[in-house]
Amino acid sequence: KIGLAAMALGAGRATQNAVIDHSAGLELLKKSGDKVMSGEPIVVLHYNQESALPNALALLDKAYAISDFPPAENDLIKKVIY
Repeated sequence: KIGLAAMALGAGRATQNAVIDHSAGLELLKKSGDKVMSGEPIVVLHYNQESALPNALALLDKAYAISDFPPAENDLIKKVIY
């Protein structure tokens, strides 16, 4: 959802012929499991198309979950095949 939000801002292509806005994108300020204080930013959005902002914000809202407890750890490597 974070990648889709970046694309909505113009940082990626929805179609092969779409133009990329090289000044658009996201700065992720926090990683999964990081402590966040109330009012502290977790992501900075860079965009030129004001009309793209609502869709990007909706996607980001679905991408993050704020909890009093850290998330369960996920192994990045599920299985090693020899």
